[in-house]
Amino acid sequence: MKRKKKIDARKENTYHQLKESLFLLLEEKTLEEIKVIDICEKAGIHRSTFYYHFNDKLELLKECLKETVDELYKDVELKNQDNLYDYYDILIDTYLDHVEKHEQFYSKILNLKNKSISSFILYEIISEEIYDNLEEIESEGVKFTIPIKIISDFFSGGILKVTDGYLNNKEEYDRSKFSEDLKLLLYHPYIVDGGTEIF
Repeated sequence: MKRKKKIDARKENTYHQLKESLFLLLEEKTLEEIKVIDICEKAGIHRSTFYYHFNDKLELLKECLKETVDELYKDVELKNQDNLYDYYDILIDTYLDHVEKHEQFYSKILNLKNKSISSFILYEIISEEIYDNLEEIESEGVKFTIPIKIISDFFSGGILKVTDGYLNNKEEYDRSKFSEDLKLLLYHPYIVDGGTEIF
């Protein structure tokens, strides 16, 4: 048992070193310019060790992004959700807490020199998480008028864009008002002040 714990700790340490090295390199180069040997040299780890854990740099990046998003959804799952409105309400507040906690991480990913690949991977992960949650809600009897794949894809893109704007212009946002605006957008996107529906 002690040996297994020692191996797990060594694996975790290796992963942490590779992750930190990748993000440090992303501050200097685009993902396309970074080679596996660059990551290994920065981390002080042999290439054979890298390939024991990951097939390539994209798999490492995806694992880093997935780990962070998984933490968000675990936080959401820990809170009581009685209906779809509760889910969105909790998701938005927990998401904003999560983004602020990992502000440096998201700033790096969303403001890379070439953010197309990293943003696409993050988009896919978020879309999959939203889809899984909506599918679970649907299995409990909730009927959506729009296919949940379209809903998850639509909101994934919106979440990334809003996160980018929020992190780059935090001084222009009131956190509480921003949270309420997002909830209004999710609940009643076509209602203006006074309750008049415009669509």
